[in-house]
Amino acid sequence: FNNANIKGTNLRDCTLIHASFENATVHKTDFGNSDLTGVNFQSADCFQSQFLMSNLTNANFKQANLMEASLMQADLRQAVFADANMYSVGFIGATLGGTDFSGANLKQTIFKDWQPLK
Repeated sequence: FNNANIKGTNLRDCTLIHASFENATVHKTDFGNSDLTGVNFQSADCFQSQFLMSNLTNANFKQANLMEASLMQADLRQAVFADANMYSVGFIGATLGGTDFSGANLKQTIFKDWQPLK
């Protein structure tokens, strides 16, 4: 999916382990309840995309645009969000552990009821 334009696509309940969406445009795409372990979203435009209850363990979102995306109840252990635009992203009920937010824009971001790595 590198450089693909798949705006508004429904990829709910998919298994996309180690897939690559590098530089892809996935505005308003629904990845809800999908297994996205190790997926590469580097420099992808994920504006308003949904990752509700998705497994994003070891995912790479370096320099991605996640503005207004929902990562509600997502598993974000060991995920990398370095230098990503995460303005107004919702992390309600997400699982975090070893997650890298270095250099990310976290303004207006909502961290509520999140769970640390157990």
